[in-house]
Order: sequence, then C-alpha cells, then structure tokens
Amino acid sequence: MKKVRFNKIDWTCAIIATLIALSIYVWTAAPNVTLQDSGEFTVAAKHFGNPHPTGYPLWTILSGLFLHIPLGNTGWQIGIFSGVCASLAVLLFTLIASHMLRWLLPTLKVFERSVIVLTFSLLLIFSESMWSQATIAEVYALHSLVIGLFILSLYRFIHDPQSDWHIIFSFFFFGLAFSNHHLTLALAPLLLFPTLLLRRDILWDLILFSLIAASLLFMAFASLSADLPLMKTALRFNWCCLAGLGVLLWYKRSRVEWKLLAFIPIALMLGLLPYAYMPFASSTNPPMNWGYDREMDGFYYTLNRSQYNGTLSSLLQSTIGRAMGTVDPQKVGARPSEPPAVPLRIRAEQWIGFFWLQLSHSFTPLCVLAFFAAFFSILRLDLYRRCWIYLLNIAFVLAAFFQPLMEDADITNDGWWLQMPYHTYTNWIFAMLCVCGFGFLWVKLTERYSKISPVIWVFLLLPLGTFNANYDSSSQRNRWFGWYFGHDMLKDLPRGSVVFGGTDPGRFVPTYMIFGESEQDASKKRDPYFDRRDLYIITQNALGDSFYEKYIRDHYTKYRPLPKNSFEKWLGRETQYPAQPLILPSPEDAESITRAFLEEEIHKNPDTPPDYGALAHSAIAKWIFEHNKKDHEFFVEESFPMEWSYPYAVPAGLVYRINPEPIALSKEVVEQDFAFWNNYIHMLTSDKEYYKDYDAERSFSKLRVTMGRIYSYRKMNKEAERAYRQALILWPESPETISLLSRLLWDRGEYDEPIDLFTKALAYDFNNFGILQMTASAIRRKKLYGEIEVSEAALKQNPKNKKAFTNLIDNYTELNDTKHLTALFQQGKSNFSGDNEILQRIAEYYFQETNYPSARQTVEQLTRLEPKNPRHWFQLACIAMQNGETNIAIPALQKAVAEGGLGYRELIQSQPIFNGLRTNPAYQKAFSLPVTPIQQPR
Repeated sequence: MKKVRFNKIDWTCAIIATLIALSIYVWTAAPNVTLQDSGEFTVAAKHFGNPHPTGYPLWTILSGLFLHIPLGNTGWQIGIFSGVCASLAVLLFTLIASHMLRWLLPTLKVFERSVIVLTFSLLLIFSESMWSQATIAEVYALHSLVIGLFILSLYRFIHDPQSDWHIIFSFFFFGLAFSNHHLTLALAPLLLFPTLLLRRDILWDLILFSLIAASLLFMAFASLSADLPLMKTALRFNWCCLAGLGVLLWYKRSRVEWKLLAFIPIALMLGLLPYAYMPFASSTNPPMNWGYDREMDGFYYTLNRSQYNGTLSSLLQSTIGRAMGTVDPQKVGARPSEPPAVPLRIRAEQWIGFFWLQLSHSFTPLCVLAFFAAFFSILRLDLYRRCWIYLLNIAFVLAAFFQPLMEDADITNDGWWLQMPYHTYTNWIFAMLCVCGFGFLWVKLTERYSKISPVIWVFLLLPLGTFNANYDSSSQRNRWFGWYFGHDMLKDLPRGSVVFGGTDPGRFVPTYMIFGESEQDASKKRDPYFDRRDLYIITQNALGDSFYEKYIRDHYTKYRPLPKNSFEKWLGRETQYPAQPLILPSPEDAESITRAFLEEEIHKNPDTPPDYGALAHSAIAKWIFEHNKKDHEFFVEESFPMEWSYPYAVPAGLVYRINPEPIALSKEVVEQDFAFWNNYIHMLTSDKEYYKDYDAERSFSKLRVTMGRIYSYRKMNKEAERAYRQALILWPESPETISLLSRLLWDRGEYDEPIDLFTKALAYDFNNFGILQMTASAIRRKKLYGEIEVSEAALKQNPKNKKAFTNLIDNYTELNDTKHLTALFQQGKSNFSGDNEILQRIAEYYFQETNYPSARQTVEQLTRLEPKNPRHWFQLACIAMQNGETNIAIPALQKAVAEGGLGYRELIQSQPIFNGLRTNPAYQKAFSLPVTPIQQPR
C-alpha cells in the first residue's frame, strides 16, 4: 500500500466545495446573537470564560482567538467562525472522498469521480445538521472538523499500516475531539478496529497501551472526585492494566512495541491539553464561569457533566465498575423516582426508523439508497479497502444509533431539535459512505450502458433539492429574533435592575446583551445607544447549584475577587460588573433557605412529591428579592414557575416586574400589557422569517405564557385566556399553551376547541406521545361531560338517585375535577346520610384532600351507622392523629381493635402515624384487650 497523497484533482474539488460552503455559510450566518446557547458561548469566547459543562475548551480557545480578527459584531463573527470550521470539515471530506474513489474504483473517469465527489460535498454542505450549526455560535461545526481529522488519521493508517505514527496521531485527534465534546467517546472502538484487521501482530500491544492510557486518565479523573467507589474502581483498573503489562512483557519480551507504549499516552494527553484552559480561565472571574472550575470540585463537576443525567462517572461505574466488581450491577444507573424505561428494543426500532426519515429528508432518498449500496461495494475488494468501508459503517452505527440510544433520545420535534446538532459529524460519515455506494452503482451502470456516462452531470442538480428542503430550518439570514429577545427585554429596564433569567434564551441572550453587545463600538451595534452593563443577570434555575452560587457571588457581592495581575486587568475584570454590590446568600444560608422552603411546600401539599431543584431555585430567588428590593428593581423571565412572586407580579413588556409589595393589577395596567403584546406579535409575525424559526416561536410564546399563568393564578380567567391565545399566535402548536388554554375552556364547558387544538398539534408533531395522550384525554373529557350532563339531569329530577350520584363521582374523579366533587359531596352528605357506601367514598375524598374536619365529620357519621365496623374507627383515629387529637384517636383505636381483632391490631402497630402514641398508657391498654382473631381489615 502507498501513503495517502492528494493530487491536483482532489485539491481542486476540495477548494471548489470549500469556497461554495464558506460563501453559503457566510451568506446565511446569523446577523447577531441567536436563541438557546449562542449568547453563553459568545460571552465565554469573548471574555476568556467557561460555558456550561463540559466546558468545550477547544471551541472556546479557538473561537476566542478568531475574535481577534476585526470582522465586525461579535455575535455575527462567532457565527462566521462556525462557518469556517464547517467549511474546513467539507474540505477534509472532499479530499478524502476524491482520493477514496480513486483508490476503491480506479475505473471511474476523472470527470465522473469529480462530479460524484462534488455532488455529495454539496449535499453535505446543505444537510440540515451541518448547515444549521455552521451559521450560529455552537460547538458542533468544529466537532465535525476534528472528527474529520481523526478519521483522516485512520484512513492514512489503513493505507500505511506499518507506520505507528498514524496510530499515535489517531489518539491525539481523538483526545482533541474529546476536548471539544464528549460525543467523541462513542467512537472509541475505531481506535482499535483497523489494527484488528491489518496489524494483528501489535493488536494486544495496542489494546493494553490504550487501556494504560485510559487508566491514567481514569485515575486523574477519579482523584478529582470525592467518590470513594469511583477511586476504588480506578485503582483496581490500574492494577489490572499493570498486571496485563507484566504478562505482555513476559510473553513478547523484546518484541514489545515500546514506541506505542511511550507515545500513545503522550498523544492522548496532548489532545486533552485544552482542558487545562478551564481552571486558568475560571480563576480570572470571567462573566461566563459556569462550573466554577477554579476549584477542584468545580472542575470535576464540569468534566463529569454532573448537572445532567448520564454523567461520565455513572458511565464509568456501569461499565468498568461492573467489570472490576466495585459496584452492585442492580444499583448502577437506577432511577427509583422515574417510571420504568421503554425497553431498549422498542426504543431502538423507534429511533432507527425516525433517524432514517430525517436523513432521507436532509439528504434526499437517493442518498439513502447510495448508503446501502456501499455494503455491496465490499465484494471483491481486498482487505485494506474492506477495512475502510467497515470502519465507516461502524462509525456511522455508533454515531447515529448507539450514542442517541444511550442518551435515551426521543423522536418528538423537541427531541430531534436537541439531537439534530449532534449529528454534524454523523452526516459527514454518512455522506462518505454515500460517495462510496454511489460510485459503486455508477461503475456497475456504466459497465452495462457505457454511453450514459455524460448523464452524470445531471446529478449536480440533486443538491438544489437539499438546499430548498433545508433552507428554512438552517439559514439564519436576516433573523434578528435573538437580538430582539435580548434588546427589547432589557432596553427600558431601570438602571441597576436585577433580571432573573429562566429558560436558555432567557438567561443566555441577556448575558450576551449585557457583556457582549453593550461594550462594542457603536458602529458595530444595530442600536448604537444600547448599553446595559448596569444590569445584574442571574439564572433563576441554577440558584440551587452551589457552583453557580459561587460564580454569581464573585460577580455581584462586595466580596468579589479583585484582579490579581495585569492579565486580569487587561481582560477588564475590574469594570465588567456593576459597582453597587448585591446581598446574596452564603452557602450555609442557601442550604437553610432551601430546607425551610421545602418544609413549607411539603406542609402545603403533603400528597405531592416536591421538585427539590425547582423549589431550591425559587426559594433562593425569593430570598435575594427580599434582601435587595429596597435598592434594586427585579424582573423575571421565567422557567420554573415562581408562584411566590405572582402576587407581586406586574407585566413589564416581555417580562414581568416583581413589585416590592403585593399589588392588584389595575384595568389600565392589564390593557397596556395586551396592547404591548398585540403590537409586538404583529411586529414578529409580519417578519416572513418568523414562522420558519422554531426557536423564535418557542421562546416568544413562552414569554407570553408566563403572564397568562400569572393572570390565571390571580383568578383573572378572561385575561389568562387572552394571553394564552396570544401565545398560540406566536406558536400555534405549543403543547404547554394548548394544555393551559384547554383547562380554562373545559371549566367553561367548551370541549370541541381543545380537541381541535390538540389534533393540530399532533399533526405537527405526530411522534409526540404526550400530545397523543392529551388528545385522547380531550376526546375522553368531552365524552365524560356528556355523561355528566345526563347524570346531573337525573340527579336534579331525583336528588337521591344513587346510580346518577355514583356516576358523577366516577366521572369527576377521572377528570380530577375537585371543584365539582367538593360541591357534589356537600350535597351527598345530606341526601345520602344513611348510605354507608356513599359516605365512605366521601370520607376518603376529604381525607385525600387533607380536609380533615369534613373527613372526621363524615367518619363519625359512619361510626353511628355501623358502630361494629372497625374500619370506620381506624379511619377516625387516623384523622384525629392528623389534627393532633390523641384524646379522640386512642378511644377510636380501642374500638378498632375490639371490633377488628388481631388483623387490626397488627395493622395499627405497623402504621408510622401512631408512633407518637407508643408510650401512652391508654394506647398500650388498647392492645391488652381480649380480641376475637377472626376479622381482617376490610
């Protein structure tokens, strides 16, 4: 085999494709900040900071360097950086694809090869994942470039398997890709696969040396944590690797590949070196300092992805930990609070079918056919060529199916919007296999019909269809919605205001507008007078995170660290934050605040499991407001509902203001709110790009839903309905808005409109099982209310119609309609005062609703009707204990034991609610009574 050398044709095709890619990506780049994570990444790049876990240090370093080229507005320039990365990924793709066709199919004519390569290069350029990520501030375009370099090193190794340097470089690029995104981990098997087929003499050396490099990294990772089981796993793994090295040295003696042993760990470490940037950058107190990596625990928190499901440590424990015997296989990855997951087989079937549909849409169905044709191209090829095609297929399966299934990806619109950016490198691999398969098909076709060769030029038209199909979802040209979101939210706020940002755009776009847009030259701004560096931005749904709390304290309290050296002064750390400090809770305060708030919520809703995270965020936000409201005004862009703030809430444009004291909303304030939103909705929807931008629809609709919730909380149902209908104009398929509006319509006795709304939403997102359930529920609700009308008419005619009454109980219970149930039971207590069955259901309902006085009254009525029934006495005792009435509980327990026998004695002794009575003499006497052991609790 010869070394890989790209010729003039390869470079010509690559340069043409790259120039087209760069032109398209620059032309369709976002003009400024976009919604979701763009603002966060831009601030991190501009201010030598750290974005959210896993920190993405390679992207942050390179994009920060790119910003030193004076091109214009920072938000736009970072989008251009993504376009440059994506164009270089296309350059790599075209070079390899052109060389590959020369190597695999030497009978292809030069012009045929060039047309095939350019066609699929253009298809890759216009594919949804690649194009959409090449126009915004995101990490995935760079990731496709680094993965391309990794695959290029493997391609060179297949051509020259006797050179160890290609193996070493593959480890370096693997580490480099990992320092950009942890998605890289899914491709780890590719490091060993070519050696398995082409260099079996060094296979065991490579496996062992790879494990040794991994064990060193694992030990370093475990040492950062305070997790003893993880450290135990790392130590055992190290000892196993050392034992394996000893066996290898004894077995191979002088034939050990010492160069690999020496250079593989070094290459991997060099690839991971960008992670050293994170603690250094964090120590300078940057505006974006997510994981607080200046501390060892914060650095581990970031690397481990501790704020998300599927942490790196849990992955290591569920794989290596099991193998080392340091964890219980039954407990790893268990989530006892969640329902059982959908079986893997079913999830795999759903995702695979869904993903092929997405690829078919993004690349055209012909590309899917070309992909599968690549399988047949391996026939009659030698081992080296087969190895390359095998490697691409394995890479595709790992990226397209294995990784999403491990993350439990769903197939809804939101699920795809989350997963779609990950697949820039998947598209790269897919397109490479398509080149191979299409070239194979074309060779077979021209062997039979030699005169059709010139027809191949027609295939250059194929990318036009892809361009048209993906333009709306990928282009950001003239889309200023992120800028509108931040600018219009902040521009009129009083000086020194505190903004609680909740959703991703609600926290990251204002962060960019304060720390990015504000400090630029007026000539680079759309609004030359916009400068809101006086504002405080706090992420509402991170306040329960101790590392985030430290990062915010470093920004806004009087204890903020001062610049330590000239570098930090050059970065501007002295003047980046408002001069007047905020009062923020200490770590100890935050813990006690959260505990007290949690206890209060549990007392209010004892039957509802609390969302600890949401309560923590809300509790600390309330504390910050109460301690700073005299000196600062507060505004909220909400994620988790902060209901404590609703009595104080006043509409303020895109957000709401928290008034220092509870306040009623005047008619004038409400009408101003609706007038503002009518004008704003008209402005947005008049823009022909608005309904093409999924993020814009979701983000602006969410802003209006928040105020609708506040109106609903204040029992202003007409205003709430108006707000929800405005939100539906902004996003007609919003499941949240439709659900909230439907509740108001159902309360009014309207059932057809909710069905229509849910049906339209389901047509838009037909894989969304949640919307399907809501649609079925709306249809069922209409049917139930039809039955309710019949039963109510029968009950009105005869108030003691037991069948109609029980039907109403069943219907209202299924609907969870507590309002009508309460009224029905009030009526039933008098109309069915002698019916034990009805009274028992009434008592159970009151008990579940924690209406203990009414429950006690009903149970006492039952004890008079059936004094020999132990169940009633037991229930009376339980209710009395809830009210702290031991003088009633103990006699009731005595009656329950006397009438119920041993079964009730055992039942009472097993109930924690009676623990406080164990030492009470009267209680003890209850269990010394003679009993008849024949009854069991009913």
